[in-house]
Amino acid sequence: MGTGDQVLTGGVVISGSQSQSVLIRAIGPSLAQFNVTGLLSNVEVRLFSSASTTTPIAVSRVITGQAIALGNELGAFALGENAQDAAIVAVLAPGSYTAEVTGVDGVTGVAIIEVYELD
Repeated sequence: MGTGDQVLTGGVVISGSQSQSVLIRAIGPSLAQFNVTGLLSNVEVRLFSSASTTTPIAVSRVITGQAIALGNELGAFALGENAQDAAIVAVLAPGSYTAEVTGVDGVTGVAIIEVYELD
């Protein structure tokens, strides 16, 4: 995983007629607990709607305590209090979305992206 045209991209579709709350986690440093090497050390996650693929509707370079707690409630693998990963908690209207994970300041490495339904 890198920068520019080598970012990690995941798609999310919210169907139906009601908005949906989601947790989007971009995990790099915390993969060390699974003995993964070459990790993305400085993670950023950006969320785009299909209406605009150039301007993100949300950006995060940190994971909050709220996002860590939500992940734990959902049964996601645990992240420590001082996790250096990133997450977005958002309410999305029906439609399609793209989440991108990239390295900050040109760093590269291994990362994953996860999307969880909250409602």
